[in-house]
Amino acid sequence: MERQVWGCQEERQDLVAQKIESGVNPSRVARSLGVSRQTIYRDLSQLGILWKSEISQEDLIGNIIDIVHQSHEAVGYRDVEGYLVHRGIRVSERRVRDALVNLCQFFRFFHARLNTVDVPLFRQV
Repeated sequence: MERQVWGCQEERQDLVAQKIESGVNPSRVARSLGVSRQTIYRDLSQLGILWKSEISQEDLIGNIIDIVHQSHEAVGYRDVEGYLVHRGIRVSERRVRDALVNLCQFFRFFHARLNTVDVPLFRQV
């Protein structure tokens, strides 16, 4: 694959902004444009676009509980990550996994203590 030569930085930045705002991962954007990831992050910084959402852990967990409750089926971290991106919330895979693990442990503990709470099903991460 040949590296693409960009004549105009603004043209590349417009394309980067369009792809990022549509939910494409910066690594994939860099690969598709033939530039480094650092170039993509620098472009995002210059344009004032945040790649990751600034969301508190409590709000993240609240959104995940809402997603699990609405799905009525077993969900894994990739499912949850996809639903979050659809809602405009971009967080790292690690934060999603950690939140799911904490929720799963909480529900198991709560279920064991009360034995009356319906525990949502999670796929193993």
